[in-house]
Amino acid sequence: MSEVSKILRSSKFALYGKPANKGEGSPILKVNVYNTNVGLSVYTNSDNDTDQGKWINAPMSYRNFIMFAKAFVDFVNGVTAEPLSLTHYSSTANVPEGEKGQREIVSYTDVNSDNDGVFTITMRSVDQSRPICSFDFGQDYWSVFNDPSTGEPHAPSKVSRYAALAWIESIIAILPHVVSDSVVEVAASKPAEGSTAAPQQSGGGNWKGNNGGGNNWKGNNNGGGGGWKGNNNGGAGGGGWKGNGGGNNNWKGNGGGNNWKGGGNNNRGGER
Repeated sequence: MSEVSKILRSSKFALYGKPANKGEGSPILKVNVYNTNVGLSVYTNSDNDTDQGKWINAPMSYRNFIMFAKAFVDFVNGVTAEPLSLTHYSSTANVPEGEKGQREIVSYTDVNSDNDGVFTITMRSVDQSRPICSFDFGQDYWSVFNDPSTGEPHAPSKVSRYAALAWIESIIAILPHVVSDSVVEVAASKPAEGSTAAPQQSGGGNWKGNNGGGNNWKGNNNGGGGGWKGNNNGGAGGGGWKGNGGGNNNWKGNGGGNNWKGGGNNNRGGER
C-alpha cells in the first residue's frame, strides 16, 4: 500500500456528525475503496444502534462515485438547486452456489443545505431501527476563516461551501492512486490459477453489508470524537452537541472549541 492510500485511511479525510444520543460519540463517515468499487461508509457510534459495530455502507462503482462527486459539486456551487438523493443496492447475501443474487436496497444518501446555507450529508440504513447520521461542513478547528472587514468568522454558508468543496476535491485528487493500489492488492490476494487454496477472506464493510469501516471495505473501526456542527475539514477529537464542554474561540461564542454552533472541543486528532 502506498503512502497516498494511507492518507485516505486517516482521520483527516473522515467526517464527524451529531451524536445519535446525548453522551454518545460522534458518528464517522469515510470513503472506502475495494478493487474498483468506491463508496461511503458510516460508523454510527451509538449504544442504541440495533446493529452495533456494523457500518452502514453506500456501495458505488468508481464511475458512479465520480458521478456523485460531480453532482455534489454542482449542488454546492449552485449550478443546480436540486438536492442529491441516492438509493444504494447490493446483492443478497448467502446465495446458494450456482444461483444469482437478487438486488436489494441497503442504504440511502442525501445531500442538502439548511436555512443557514450549511451543507449536510445524511446517511441512513434501509433498517429504520438504526440511527440516521448527518454530517455538516463548517469551520476548521485550527484555521478559522474571518471576514476581513469585521474580524469576525465568515457567514456559515460561505465557509460551509468551501469546506464541502475541499472535502470532495481532496478525495477525487487522490482516488485514482488509491483505486490502483486496491486493484493490485485484490489481485495479489487471489489464488493462482489451478490452486486449491481458498482466497483470503475480506474483513468488514464489504459490498454485502458485513461489519467494517476503515478506508477500504476491509474494515478499520477507527473511532474518534468530533462535534456536531462542522469542523469537517478534518480530524477527530472530543465534542458534544451545541454547548457541551469547554474551550475557546468557538464559532458562535457558546463555550466550545471552534465548533460550528457552540459545543465541545472537536479538535483534530492524530493519524489513525
